[in-house]
Amino acid sequence: DGTVTGLAEDGTETALGRIEPVRFPNPQGLENIGGNLFRPTAASGAGTRETGPEVLQGALTLSNTDLATEMVNLIRDERFTQANAAVVRTEDENLGTILDTKR
Repeated sequence: DGTVTGLAEDGTETALGRIEPVRFPNPQGLENIGGNLFRPTAASGAGTRETGPEVLQGALTLSNTDLATEMVNLIRDERFTQANAAVVRTEDENLGTILDTKR
């Protein structure tokens, strides 16, 4: 539930606070205070708590990348690069031919 607890010297756990998902009207207005931490400012506006997301300790998220789509894009980009290289090579040959005929 996002509760942050601390362990006292006597071994007792104490709730120190709670991490909650918050949405700001202007996220770019948040002040970066380092360590991946941000502070609200007048420019960011007041934050409102999000009720949908949950904070789970030790949970891992799945990749949000579709491997099949990215492989298709990689192959497509490789083909574009090959086609562009062929155009440059052909233009270079044409220029060489023009220069040779001028001599």
